[in-house]
Amino acid sequence: MSAVDDLYQLLREDAVELETKFRKASIEGKGTSQEVADFREHAVQEFVSRFFPYPHRVTKGKVRDSFGAISDSVDCIVCNPNHPYTVDSHGKFRLLLADGIDAAIEVKPDIGASSELERGLQQGLSVKALMRKVAPTLIHEGWQYDRACRVPYVVFAMRCKANPLDTLK
Repeated sequence: MSAVDDLYQLLREDAVELETKFRKASIEGKGTSQEVADFREHAVQEFVSRFFPYPHRVTKGKVRDSFGAISDSVDCIVCNPNHPYTVDSHGKFRLLLADGIDAAIEVKPDIGASSELERGLQQGLSVKALMRKVAPTLIHEGWQYDRACRVPYVVFAMRCKANPLDTLK
């Protein structure tokens, strides 16, 4: 068995664990949709933080750029090691700067429902409107400068339509 096979198997196990955490969130946060969402966001943040270890930090919030634009609140933000440590006494980032963000991830339980997908994409527009003042240091040759100066954005979902093209439609 190759290292790639081992990684794939490990990711499948992580997916099962994450799915379990999403189901538990529905039980633990029963009664308020915000509590359910918080439990799910924390599960995804924990998952992502394993792939971006210290000194990267994972948090949530609104991202600002140097030109005055502010995104909607995003569930999972990956701050790179260059991001200033602007946390309050509770460990919450008070200020998130686009130049120090490696990724913005919005958590949606099921993007098979068009309303959830549309909300996730709408939030993505607010993130993609942000501009970094300086392109990231790890730009590969051939990347377009404009694309590199945008914050990467992903909608993370545990469920979607069986055929991804149906979700796209």
